[in-house]
Amino acid sequence: MHDILEGVCRYDLALFLNYFIDKKYLALIDVNTRIRSFRYSHKDNINKPVEITEQNLKNKAIIISSAEMLLLVRHFCLIIGSFIPQEDECWQLVILLKQIIDITTSSRVHCETYHLLDTIINEYLTLLNSKFPGKIKPKHHFLIHYARIMKLVGVLWKTNCIRYEGKHREGKKTSQATNSRVNISRTIAIKHQLLLNYRLQYNISSCHLLTLGPVAQKNVREIPFVNNCIIPFQVEFNILVAKWICYNNNIINKRAVIVTFNEEGIDFYFVHTIIINKEQNDFVILTKRMLQCYLDEHVQSYKIYDNTCFEWVYLTKNNLFDFVVTHCVRLSESENYIVKKWF
Repeated sequence: MHDILEGVCRYDLALFLNYFIDKKYLALIDVNTRIRSFRYSHKDNINKPVEITEQNLKNKAIIISSAEMLLLVRHFCLIIGSFIPQEDECWQLVILLKQIIDITTSSRVHCETYHLLDTIINEYLTLLNSKFPGKIKPKHHFLIHYARIMKLVGVLWKTNCIRYEGKHREGKKTSQATNSRVNISRTIAIKHQLLLNYRLQYNISSCHLLTLGPVAQKNVREIPFVNNCIIPFQVEFNILVAKWICYNNNIINKRAVIVTFNEEGIDFYFVHTIIINKEQNDFVILTKRMLQCYLDEHVQSYKIYDNTCFEWVYLTKNNLFDFVVTHCVRLSESENYIVKKWF
């Protein structure tokens, strides 16, 4: 977290933006307009990056929180990619930085991924030193060791301290809201124990496999394709439809795109309706499987070439063993992209 999100990304994104603005590809107001109007996923809305100021670029460092920086880097190629020429070398640095972030923040990786990470980091640092001599900082040097550490301990994201910082924030908020400074540690400890007691008393846990959002009744005739598919539980005339569900710590709603992986490649499913069976604690997700989606390397996302080319498919728990939830972004009337996301 401190090496990349609060180190390398802060300095390098400011460096790249200054370069693009000097090249007249875009202006700072264009960047901020895109950041402000960009469509983030339901889960990411709470950490939307703030606008970049002229002072940030002047100081050559974009000072935002780690969660905001992570979101900004993940979507940076989509946010300003349409302004930048394909052949620009600096844009290759942006793509390489995003790939480094994708791998280091992934919660699941292949056991040989450290080879790929080592190659990308070496290519990134070599190109950075060639394009911007003298801009290498000590935190860039730390990146060299990431591949070796991944080989030794596995997933790097599980060694970061962002969750500890989030836990510390609870105590900080308590201390700021307390008028008395007499034995402030005891005050924070009491508040912490009261919150823990509340969670235990009302059985509030973040470990539930399935959590349901608001549920409403709907006529089965209003939902396409349901009568033509075999659903694992009985569907009556009126069915229960959920606004959203949280399954295996993934929030799935009508805006979501479910990505599954198989031997033939990647499948993209646009969520249409979430049908609930409360008695069996089960669900079925009615989706549109998009048939013409291909990776656009320039913006590091999957472009949908034909919105009308799809087939109706329903997904159950059995289909969601290996999946990622992402979302679709519309850049113009004819350009729709699915955000590329690792685990």
